[in-house]
Amino acid sequence: MSLRPSYAAVRQKDVIALLRQLLPESKKHAGDVIEEISIRQNQDDSTDIISAQRWASRKTYEDYFKWRTDDGYTAKFEQMLEKPLAIRFFNEIQMN
Repeated sequence: MSLRPSYAAVRQKDVIALLRQLLPESKKHAGDVIEEISIRQNQDDSTDIISAQRWASRKTYEDYFKWRTDDGYTAKFEQMLEKPLAIRFFNEIQMN
């Protein structure tokens, strides 16, 4: 996520507060299909915040994202961002 520069100092706190508020509900809704979720803030640019997640499948994430979009939180986040949410999907590479 990249926060809007004109709101950077205030909005980063708003984004983190909203994530803290929603995380328990998100985990409860997702149940066993969310394997890992962490929120990270860039050490060199505190307005750069990401959510790194591992889901049971892409479909389970897409279902979750639809739920969050339908309940209005996707739009609420996007109001705080400089750019639209950038959602990317990665395959894990085993290093053994």
